[in-house]
Amino acid sequence: MSTPHPFIEIEFQPLASPQGPYILGGRFAVEYNKNGLQIEGAQVLKHIVMAVTERGSYQTFAPFKDVAVFPDDLKATENGCSGFFNIDVFQHASFEHPASYFISCSLGTLVSNVVEIVKA
Repeated sequence: MSTPHPFIEIEFQPLASPQGPYILGGRFAVEYNKNGLQIEGAQVLKHIVMAVTERGSYQTFAPFKDVAVFPDDLKATENGCSGFFNIDVFQHASFEHPASYFISCSLGTLVSNVVEIVKA
């Protein structure tokens, strides 16, 4: 069984309330020891980096760095793995004011699309 072509992509999930939470959903697939990642299995999630920008300001963080990740959190093959994640962006980013924010994720050398979140 082979791993799909390596990628990472994100999308903003519709708000239940204008005040949030602002949930970003993502999915990815990687090949082991490629795309700048010398890791395997569940540790892949710990290497996702999120960037949030607003005008001239930005913040970056690894939302899963300190989260317990288990092998069954991913679909693994002998060559790589794929998985999904959901995250409340502003639980990690300390931007508090209403504005349009642009978010992207990276995983090794893979970079996601850019998503706009308008914070009320």
